[in-house]
Amino acid sequence: MANIESALKRTRQNVKRAAHNRKFLAKAKGSIKAVTKAIGAGKKDELMKLLNTSKKTLLSVASKGIIHKNTASRKMARLQKKVNTFLKSAR
Repeated sequence: MANIESALKRTRQNVKRAAHNRKFLAKAKGSIKAVTKAIGAGKKDELMKLLNTSKKTLLSVASKGIIHKNTASRKMARLQKKVNTFLKSAR
């Protein structure tokens, strides 16, 4: 454990920021899971709405610097690919 006051403050800030980042990351992961659940349940009517909110959440998390922008882009592309294959097979 650090003894210097500035190092103690830095530790407190890191804990607070990590909790903040975890909250946004959990929200992004939850939105991705919602899309995959909708695909599994075959809910075509909700799917596009959930996909759009998931993309918006991922972009938001990437813009805050919580995840890298390429990671967000990759996750969005994979989600879109899953949705497209589901919609193609559901015809």
